[in-house]
Amino acid sequence: MNATSCYETLGVVRDATPEAITAAYQRCLGELRASLNGPNPPPPERLDALRAAYQTLGNPAARQAHDAALSPPTPAVSADEGERRPYPFAFTGEGGEYFRIWIVNLFLSLITFGIYSAWAKVRRETFFHRNLTLDNSAFSYHGNPIAILKGRAIAVVLLIALSAAQNAGPFAYGIAVLALLPVVPWLIVRAFRFRAHNTSYRGLRFSFHGTYRQALTAFVGYGLLAAISFGLLFPLFYRQQRTFVLDNLRYGSAQFHCTASNGQFYGIFLKPIGLALAGMFAIGFLTAAGGAPKLLLPLAFGVGTMALMLFLLPYIRVRTTNLVWNHVSLERMGFSSKLAVLPYFGLLAGNMVLLLLTLGLYWPWARVRLARYRASCMSLLSAEALDSFVAGESANAAAVGDEVSELMDIDIAL
Repeated sequence: MNATSCYETLGVVRDATPEAITAAYQRCLGELRASLNGPNPPPPERLDALRAAYQTLGNPAARQAHDAALSPPTPAVSADEGERRPYPFAFTGEGGEYFRIWIVNLFLSLITFGIYSAWAKVRRETFFHRNLTLDNSAFSYHGNPIAILKGRAIAVVLLIALSAAQNAGPFAYGIAVLALLPVVPWLIVRAFRFRAHNTSYRGLRFSFHGTYRQALTAFVGYGLLAAISFGLLFPLFYRQQRTFVLDNLRYGSAQFHCTASNGQFYGIFLKPIGLALAGMFAIGFLTAAGGAPKLLLPLAFGVGTMALMLFLLPYIRVRTTNLVWNHVSLERMGFSSKLAVLPYFGLLAGNMVLLLLTLGLYWPWARVRLARYRASCMSLLSAEALDSFVAGESANAAAVGDEVSELMDIDIAL
């Protein structure tokens, strides 16, 4: 095996560090093990090639001898110091493949009265994770269906308790809601910890380090403020939720950080809502002045509400997604999100029409189309090779350890 094929086999650049080579070798072994039980298992020679490549590149003398016989290395794409190269995300799943997973999940969940839904979630999340790729490497999902089943059992018990309190009367229902408010932040923290801990990229897992107090402030405190302000503080509440999640998320030892400001969120929410209110006010003024039929105001209100549901909500979703991810950093790296309102709205509208025409059977294709579009608009920006960064974070994570090392035994997220 020559040196060029060694680098290609492990998927590393010519100037990769020993740590990056080790991380790439471990990643390739993990991918190899994951594919052994698949429909197209790799040939036995693949493992031999990986071992030979690692032995060659892992030995300084052997690597130097082989490098001497190679042509000069190709310059990196981002040759300038500090220039960030975009690494685009991609979603490679197909609607037909997900349909087979979805229809089996639906059938087994129905005949088991919902018990199988925990295993169904693992199959669904595994499909969407392994088909989401970055730099030709897929994400992985490691969720335990028993843990998910425990979380759903807790959710069912809470819903039954709330329903019983509601039937008992408004006073009992209010007491039950107040009693559950302190529990909500704990459930939220557990859900985010579970999801982060069971997601990995190139063999390195994510982790979530949010606390109960932070969740209580972000979800309950700011939620109550948004309610008593009649929605005026909702953009602030929305921002607190996003920053709570991202600022407490880590990949290895590298921490995410979101710098989007309150004013930027208010700018997104107030512009479309202001235009809608101005239009309704104008129609109301014309109606009151006798310049338009009196029936026009309720009609305009209905049309405005429909427009809010069908267009403004996708508009806010696209703008807030771009705002958040364009202001997120991961150590020395950044992100770029380029979702567009009209294509996103057209995608949702097309999916809705096809869902109605197929009586819901188009749902798997709708999910895949949406996942593919979102991934195609997302990139990671980095001035260094991702394998070097991952290798460094793997070493840091091994040295420092995960401070959230408790057993992730429930997943309350449905």
